[in-house]
Amino acid sequence: MEVKKLTRDNLGDVILLYNKMIETLPNRFWYKDMSAVAFEKLIADGCLFGAFLDSGKMVGLSALELDVPDYRVSDEFMSPELKLGEIGYFIVDEKFRGQGIINKINLELLKIAKSVGFNALCAGIHPSNISAIKAFSKLGKLEYVGSDRMDRSYPAVILGVRI
Repeated sequence: MEVKKLTRDNLGDVILLYNKMIETLPNRFWYKDMSAVAFEKLIADGCLFGAFLDSGKMVGLSALELDVPDYRVSDEFMSPELKLGEIGYFIVDEKFRGQGIINKINLELLKIAKSVGFNALCAGIHPSNISAIKAFSKLGKLEYVGSDRMDRSYPAVILGVRI
């Protein structure tokens, strides 16, 4: 399995993978709607990475965003030297879930985060998305950062890890 930064050439596969994932969710109305334009921005910003089989098929993706939303960070997580990045958009083809694909991508993103000076990462995750919480916990000890109501009525718990 190869992990690489996605380009505009991958946009069609990204949208296909996202749409397939959304169809499998029992409560998809809780999850953020993503448009082609939003994915194009992530690609243009160099934030979106994918996992590819030897055949060239993309089976998962995740993103490291350098422009972190203005989260209200908890006093327990905050420190004067905190440089916070955000990781998210954990998507894996249903046939390949449970095989550590997001973990492989996120470990690459962790290296990049460290190389640009981040010392902590956060993720806004729907509280019922146990697999995303587990995947994020593979990067370090989870800490509560805060909560947010993202797009529409999407409630998210903001979790953090120090790296």
